[in-house]
Amino acid sequence: MLNKYLKTLLNGGVPEKEINPLQDGLAFFEAGDHDNALPLLQQALEADPHHVQALIAVGRIHLDQGRYAEAYQPLRGALELDVKNPQLHYLLGELCYGQGDITAAESYFARAILHDADYTDAHIRLGMLLSEMNRYNEAIKCFERAIFLDRQAVVARYHLAQVCVRLDDHRRALTQLHLVKELHPDYPPVYVLQGEIFYRLGDHRQAVMEFNKAIELGAGDGNVFWLLANSHLALKAKDKALRAFLQAIEHDPENWAAYHQAAMIQEEMKRFAQAQQNYNVLLRVPEFQEAASQGVARIETLLAEIAATLAGDPTEAPSS
Repeated sequence: MLNKYLKTLLNGGVPEKEINPLQDGLAFFEAGDHDNALPLLQQALEADPHHVQALIAVGRIHLDQGRYAEAYQPLRGALELDVKNPQLHYLLGELCYGQGDITAAESYFARAILHDADYTDAHIRLGMLLSEMNRYNEAIKCFERAIFLDRQAVVARYHLAQVCVRLDDHRRALTQLHLVKELHPDYPPVYVLQGEIFYRLGDHRQAVMEFNKAIELGAGDGNVFWLLANSHLALKAKDKALRAFLQAIEHDPENWAAYHQAAMIQEEMKRFAQAQQNYNVLLRVPEFQEAASQGVARIETLLAEIAATLAGDPTEAPSS
C-alpha cells in the first residue's frame, strides 16, 4: 500500500492506472499499435491460453507482418476453440496463401463462406485464388456473389473485369470498370486494365489516354510504360514512344525489347551515340545479339563516312 501511495504522490496525486494486459492489449491492437499490443496480449495469454480474441489478435499481428509460422499456432489454437468462426478460416486462408499452399488456402476460404454465406471478403479472396488457378467460371461466380452482397465492392468488380479480359469478353470488362470508376474514380488499376483492353483492341489513342491517367495516379510501372510506348509507336509519335521506352527501361533494366526499340528510334533520329549505347547493351543478350551487331555496324559505317566527308575526302562521300 505504501508503495502505491508513493507512486500516487509522484504522479501528482493522480492514481497510477493499473495495467490490464488483456484489455490494454486489445485496445492497442484495435488502435493499430501492434508494437505495444503484442507483448501485452502474450502476457494475457500466459494467464489465459484459451482466450479466443487474444489468440486472434496475436495471430493477425504476426500475419500482417508476414510472420506466417508465428501466426499459425495462435490462429489454429483459436480455431480449435471456435471451429465455426468464419474470420479464423479466412485468416488461415490468407496464411496458407502467403506460404504458397494454394490448396489449403482454397479450403479455408471456402469454409469461411460455409460458416458465413454473406462474407464478402471471403468470396473475393476465393475468386482471386480461383482466377489464379485459371478456374475462371468458378471465379466469376465468387465475384458476382460479392457484388450481390455489396454493390460497392470495387475490388470484386475490378477482378471480375480481369477475368472477363482473359475470356475475351471485353464489353463486360469495360462495363465493370466503368462502374468501378463511378465508385472510385482514382483507383489506378482500373486505368491500367482499360489501357490494356484498348491496346488489345487496337484503339491506341484511347489506350494512351488510359495509360497516361494510370501514370498520373502513380501506377506507372515497366509494363505500363512498355505498352504506352508501343501505342505511341503505332500512332507514329516516335518522340513520345522513345521517352516511354526509356522510362520502361528505368523501371525494368532487363527489358531488352525496350532497349532494341529505343535504339532503332534513336538511330532513325540520328542520335547515334545514344543508339550505339543501347545496341552495345544488347550485344550481351543472345536474343538480340545479331540485330545489335548489325545496328552497331551501320552506325560505325555511317559515322566513318561522315568523318571522311568532314575531312574533305571526296572519295568517301556518304552513301545515299
